[in-house]
Amino acid sequence: MFGFAEERTVATTATAVLPDPEPIVPRLREFRRPTDTAGDTTTLVTRLWEATETAPLIEDWKPDRLDPLVVSGRTFRWSIIVAAVALFIGGIAIIQAVQDMPGRAAEDARATYLAVTTDYQALFPDIEHAITVIADPATDTATLSDAAVTLSAFNDGARTLFDAAAEPLPSMPPLVSRAQLDALTPVRQSMASAAEIGLTLERRLGDTLSYRLLFERTFQLPTLPTTATQDQLTQLGVALGMTVTSTKDAIGNLPDEPFLSDHKIAAFQLAQRLDDWQVEYLEALRTGDSASADSLAQEITQRIDALDAGIDAPLAAIGEWAHTQLATLQTQLTAGDAPA
Repeated sequence: MFGFAEERTVATTATAVLPDPEPIVPRLREFRRPTDTAGDTTTLVTRLWEATETAPLIEDWKPDRLDPLVVSGRTFRWSIIVAAVALFIGGIAIIQAVQDMPGRAAEDARATYLAVTTDYQALFPDIEHAITVIADPATDTATLSDAAVTLSAFNDGARTLFDAAAEPLPSMPPLVSRAQLDALTPVRQSMASAAEIGLTLERRLGDTLSYRLLFERTFQLPTLPTTATQDQLTQLGVALGMTVTSTKDAIGNLPDEPFLSDHKIAAFQLAQRLDDWQVEYLEALRTGDSASADSLAQEITQRIDALDAGIDAPLAAIGEWAHTQLATLQTQLTAGDAPA
């Protein structure tokens, strides 16, 4: 009645074009039949399920253009791309920097070695002059004292050179080659050897200088008369006593320089004789024994002169040795591809 008995076909709804504001799924009421019991929804649901299960698939379906408000026209974020590119470039830069680390460290070390070596070599003319001054027996005390300043600067230069050679090279990250740093080993060894030679040279020259300055204070006898009044005898006794004391003190502080060892022994022996000698000499003057006084005066004077002359040969040997050491030091600085 009124067409309700006719069975409606659901498949026609499959031709709808998406998106459609109306749903393409049939309504439940479309499956009601006149003979159905009122309120029986179970039967209607069963018919709906069968109708949709057997509905044909939509062929060649394409969606309409999506609303630009729903999704952006691009499918990526520029911030992510820029960050990725920055990370990539940064990674390349870090890798390159790590690879360049040994080369930069080696160049910095070479620059340091060159600077300290050049500064040290600049002291060579002064130290060579100081060697000549110290080894010359005729050099006076004032000139000897000036040489001490040169020795101090030379010592500082040798220590700076040694410290630079001993400074550890920077460590490298794992798997980074240290070949360029290891190539500096001969340079560092040559610098260290040169510094040791320089320190030894300065120490022995310093000992020789100290020896000479101390020795200048020994055996400074007053005039030795063969006769003397009581007042003169008293004054002479005081002067000789001061000479004996200062001589013993100076000889007791003489450095142990190998080239001067024999001379030091002779000086010590003469100082022991001086202690007894003054007693004998003053007694000869007190008793008026001018012959004995004269003999004693000649004895001590001759022995002092011989001791003074005995230092010439050791000083000459020291000078020759020092010049040789300085030449060796110069050669050592240029060995092992060291900066010159």
